Amino acid sequence: MPFRGEYAEIRPARRALITNPVYPVPDPDLPFLGVHVTPMLDGSVHP
Repeated sequence: MPFRGEYAEIRPARRALITNPVYPVPDPDLPFLGVHVTPMLDGSVHP
């Protein structure tokens, strides 16, 4: 099943809210889908 990812960036004013990676609760029907929020080394945060 093909799928694609999209990348965005959290607004600078909200970056301090995310200090660790955040993963979605797994869905047994679609275990690979969900928003993963990742803080990057440069200080940006990508959902």
